[in-house]
Amino acid sequence: MDWRAGQYRYSNLVLLAELHLFEDQLGRVPTSTDLKGHSKISLGVYRDRFGSYPRPLEAAGFEPEFVSAQEKARYLREYEELVYLDGFLYSLLA
Repeated sequence: MDWRAGQYRYSNLVLLAELHLFEDQLGRVPTSTDLKGHSKISLGVYRDRFGSYPRPLEAAGFEPEFVSAQEKARYLREYEELVYLDGFLYSLLA
């Protein structure tokens, strides 16, 4: 994980704002490939923070697009493991 002094280097707000910036530039919801090629923040930071890539898209208010039925099924299984507590999102898988 990307820790500094007990905190994340990038806030969730910064990560989600970057997704909106890419959406504005591309005219569509950014893919993980878009981030790999153009983001100053690595895709690994998003995955460490949110889990699978569709999760940050959903947190940013986008409708995730899935490459396959298997990817969608995995995402839905992971989503069922999430818990909201005091306004924060936690994964039971971690």
